[in-house]
Amino acid sequence: MKVKPDRQPTKFCSACGAQIEACAEICPDCRAPQPSRLEAHKNYRDQQFWFTAAAVGFNAVIIDKFSDSYSHWAATAVSAVAVHLIVTRWMAGAGRAPENPPELPEAWFGERLLYTIREIIKGLFSIPYIIAECSSTLFYIGLVVLTCVGVWIQR
Repeated sequence: MKVKPDRQPTKFCSACGAQIEACAEICPDCRAPQPSRLEAHKNYRDQQFWFTAAAVGFNAVIIDKFSDSYSHWAATAVSAVAVHLIVTRWMAGAGRAPENPPELPEAWFGERLLYTIREIIKGLFSIPYIIAECSSTLFYIGLVVLTCVGVWIQR
C-alpha cells in the first residue's frame, strides 16, 4: 500500500460526485452546498440506529424461530458485523478513522481489505473512548451484544 503524505484530504461532492477538498463548503464544479460536519454526524447516528435495528431484529427472529447451533453462529456473525459498522461510524464522526483510506475508484481488493483490518484494530482501541463517552454508540453496541447473548442462552 502506498502512503501519500503530501495528499490533501478530500471528499466527494454530495450532488455531482466530484472529488473536492475536505474543507470545501461549496463544490467548485456544480456550486452545490456541501453538508456540514454536524449534518454528517447526524447521518452517522442514523446509520448506527438502522444497523442496530437490523441486528436486533435478526437476533429476535433467531431467538423466536430457531434453536440449532447454526443459528447461534449466524447471530454471532451478524452481531459482529453490526458492531463493526456501528463502531466505524462512531470513528468517522469522532475523526478517529484510520489514515490513508484507499482511493475508491482505483482501490483493489487487497488495499480495501488491509484498510478494513486497520479499521477493526483501530475500532477495538476506540472501545474505551466509547465507554468513557457513554453515548448512544455504547447503547447500540449493548443492544446488539445483549440480543446475541440471548440467542446463545435461549435453550
